[in-house]
Amino acid sequence: MSFTDAIKTCFRKYVTFSGRATRAEFWNFVLFMLIASIALTIVNSIIFGPTILQNVSVTINSAGEQTQSNSITKQYNAGWLGTFFSIAVFLPALSVTIRRLQDTGRNFRHLLIPIGCAGLSATIFFATSKSIPIDTSMFPDPSTMPTSLRMPGNIPVMIGLALLTFASYVFFLIWLCNSSEPTTNEFGPYPREVSS
Repeated sequence: MSFTDAIKTCFRKYVTFSGRATRAEFWNFVLFMLIASIALTIVNSIIFGPTILQNVSVTINSAGEQTQSNSITKQYNAGWLGTFFSIAVFLPALSVTIRRLQDTGRNFRHLLIPIGCAGLSATIFFATSKSIPIDTSMFPDPSTMPTSLRMPGNIPVMIGLALLTFASYVFFLIWLCNSSEPTTNEFGPYPREVSS
């Protein structure tokens, strides 16, 4: 399947979650989203300029003394254009991902594995993290500064969850790279037989 055919197919099957999608259809659509995001970042930066960020970092030593450092960075992003594009391609990207999984003989529940691992990690981080107060009087405008930092509670558990989440994303990527089942499966006929 060519690059343009893949894009047309994914937009034609905007919310079609049944059936199968070949590797070429899926990865060409991923490439389209990447190219479009880069182009939108360039256009947004030309029209609106970069986003200026002032970074304030606070370090706390073992004696509880706080030191502050400031830095200013320019951030180039797709801005509102990227937001609208992300909304427009969310459903076709989700549907082609599910159809790609189905092409390899897996169902949509396999998509929930990396999402569940990331959600579990975030939940445990926020449930076990500790809040450390910050002395905001040293900042130029204390009203805009956070009054505390969140620090992870159980570091070994957090490292284990991070590794589990990383492994789930690796397996998910491998599933998306697998070749098609060469025969009709429970999700439909072999895509190349349909297109020929």
